[in-house]
Amino acid sequence: MGKIQLLVTILLLTAGSGIVEGHATKQGDALYERFVNYGLRSQTDSIYAGKDKALAYFADHHQWEYYYYVANLAIQMKVLREDQPMAGLRECRELYNFAIGHHHDYGRASVLAQMGWLYGYIGDHAEAAAQLKESLGELRRHKPTLAILGIYYIYAYMLELTHDYDEELRVVEEGKQLWTRLSGDIDTTSLAYRTVHDNLLNVETLMEVRRGNLDKASILVARLEHKLATNNEMTRYEALRAIAEYYLARKDYEKALAVTDEMRQMSGTLNSGLRWGLNLLRTEIIRNLGRSDEAYDTLRQMMERRNSSSVSQLRRQLSEMDSQYQLDAMRIQEQKNHFWYAVSVSLLIIIGLLVFAYFRQRAARLLARKNEELAAALEHAQESDRMKTAFVQHISHEIRTPLNIITGFAQVISNPDYEVSEEDRNRMLADIGHNTEEITNFVNELLELSESESQSQYAKDDDVDVAALCRSVVADYEQQNAGHLQISVESSLPEGVTIRSNANALSKILARLMSNALKFTEQGRVTVRLYEAGGLLKIEVEDTGIGIPPEHQEKIFERFYKVDTFKQGIGLGLTVARRATELLGGTLTLDGNYTAGARFVVTLTDPSAQASRRASN
Repeated sequence: MGKIQLLVTILLLTAGSGIVEGHATKQGDALYERFVNYGLRSQTDSIYAGKDKALAYFADHHQWEYYYYVANLAIQMKVLREDQPMAGLRECRELYNFAIGHHHDYGRASVLAQMGWLYGYIGDHAEAAAQLKESLGELRRHKPTLAILGIYYIYAYMLELTHDYDEELRVVEEGKQLWTRLSGDIDTTSLAYRTVHDNLLNVETLMEVRRGNLDKASILVARLEHKLATNNEMTRYEALRAIAEYYLARKDYEKALAVTDEMRQMSGTLNSGLRWGLNLLRTEIIRNLGRSDEAYDTLRQMMERRNSSSVSQLRRQLSEMDSQYQLDAMRIQEQKNHFWYAVSVSLLIIIGLLVFAYFRQRAARLLARKNEELAAALEHAQESDRMKTAFVQHISHEIRTPLNIITGFAQVISNPDYEVSEEDRNRMLADIGHNTEEITNFVNELLELSESESQSQYAKDDDVDVAALCRSVVADYEQQNAGHLQISVESSLPEGVTIRSNANALSKILARLMSNALKFTEQGRVTVRLYEAGGLLKIEVEDTGIGIPPEHQEKIFERFYKVDTFKQGIGLGLTVARRATELLGGTLTLDGNYTAGARFVVTLTDPSAQASRRASN
């Protein structure tokens, strides 16, 4: 969903609500109307400049709905300007706690809706739907207003993105019924009214198109086309998208393409997510029109912006396609020349026709193959978008728990109203420290994953005494273990043997394997073993833990894969360790024959080939 459309809908949370608690004042009403206009016109500087004074005034006069409107608006503008949704969520939680402290249910509902917008902003549509559902449940207990219709629109859109179509249909129908009840009490000429009304119509049209109810959708599309001239910029794009998808579903590709041309004229006001969706839709239409070269060119431009890792591959494919098209054109022209030259000679006519047919068929096969490659590239682009969304959701889930623990205990400790014993305080501080360390580990794993893509970080510039390095790393983990497990290093290498490698990278690899062994071993031992076999240096990290089932033994090296989803961590440790080992010219594998726990084997270069003795030898 576009940032602009979402922004306007959330701005309507309190705009025109008609319910003002506390002592209404002309000055307060005028101040509120001023911020409504700031929001609808995205005047961020004006909002920042007057926010503090406005909040103080509304609090002094107990005009809390106005207060929550301005506070939510300021958070929203900050997120859109600085692109920091997680900071916005933190501010929302603080505002939410403030509303609970004031026992202000309407303020709590407005913040829940704001959080729903933020989760939608980062791609966590399921969590966004949950927050919006709770907000609607709270708002239904109050007098129906235009505000609640704005929430219906966003909630329906999030249900569309999570494919919960039955619930979406119910929500849209409920919103339409509420709209009918409110129509007589709302200023139908206001921008707020027109925006919510148009957005609900857009969602309903898209819903019918995607369910294949094209006859009903045609009636809705006619209404949308009639209203386009009066649509404001903030709803016009969504209306055009619904119309384009309708014509695409009806296989009227020319009309669908014409609509997307009109949408492209608005590209200056679209964020990257909307431009990406528009280009995907336009590519699908062009491909159905048989204009493969133009579709491919559009996809190429999208992929250059979206996925830098595949730019070189797409350019090679584009160059190959361009060369093939030129060759086809030359061959066709050549055949035409032969055909007209052989008109006077029947034998040459027959030969020319046969050759023409041959090359025509060959060109058709090549074109079909390129179309298949185009479809595959399109699927790859969509998969890349899905992976990004899954990544954000995964990280949000893993970080949310320790953050909640840290925030909760910190509030308890810092609140003078709570009486906490010294023992409980120390336990809470220990939990805060532990969860802070967990978040730090998450960030470090992500940074190491990023560094693992850089060859320069793994230059083999060091003469590494592997045995000494292993003992040093193991010593660090013995302190953490505090005698709980038996940890040892066994080496059959001659004392002082070194290899040409990267000491820092080897330390990180061994640290990852040791951390993994300690995490999954309740009792017994962890052994690091070094030896030479077949001219190669082997480092084994062996434990007596829970082991790894055969069906998971290769998957554990994939990004974010976890055998036990309840264990702390984001599933990157073994991925980073294997990638780092490969960059050092080695391999990292799991010994499937070992069943008393888990045994990971690092294989490095031949120590005898590059070995050097220390000065003591």
